[in-house]
Amino acid sequence: TVGSDLMCVVGSITMLFFLNHRLALITLPVALIGGAIIGLSSRWVRRRFHQVRIALAEMTGLLAEQVRAMQAVQAYGAIEYELRRFGDCNRNYFRQALLGNRINVCCQALLNFLGAASIVFVLALGTGEINQADGATSPVVPLEQLLGFTLYASLLADPLIRLSRTNYNIQQALAAGRHLFELDRKS
Repeated sequence: TVGSDLMCVVGSITMLFFLNHRLALITLPVALIGGAIIGLSSRWVRRRFHQVRIALAEMTGLLAEQVRAMQAVQAYGAIEYELRRFGDCNRNYFRQALLGNRINVCCQALLNFLGAASIVFVLALGTGEINQADGATSPVVPLEQLLGFTLYASLLADPLIRLSRTNYNIQQALAAGRHLFELDRKS
């Protein structure tokens, strides 16, 4: 659920700061960039799926019109014309839906890449500090701390992915709701 995913995110972030506040502060800008990506993609997806709902409504309306007027269409020999009209509506709907899904998939891939790159960066930074402190009595980042930090950072990925999917579904629902309110205002 959303609540348990949010608690897992908050707990993981708390543990990251508890384990090593320096590494957590270094990864904080990555989290802010990820949040910005989710915010932007939410607006894009909501707008796109509003267009999808409009295209679907047009296609459904045209189909209902064609079914009601089937005898007249056949009598006047307009079958090819009506097939082209429906095909055009169907292609428009398909293009709108495909673009909305592509936006979502690209943002998900970008978030996954950003998360993986930040973990690799933290590991590289931590191992660099461990290697520099070989002669010293205590390393700046102990190996156990680096390992724990990396594990908690990777545990953070699953709930964030689920929250992002939930956000995607919410944006689709908001777009559908907006379309319903627009229809209600017109009537």
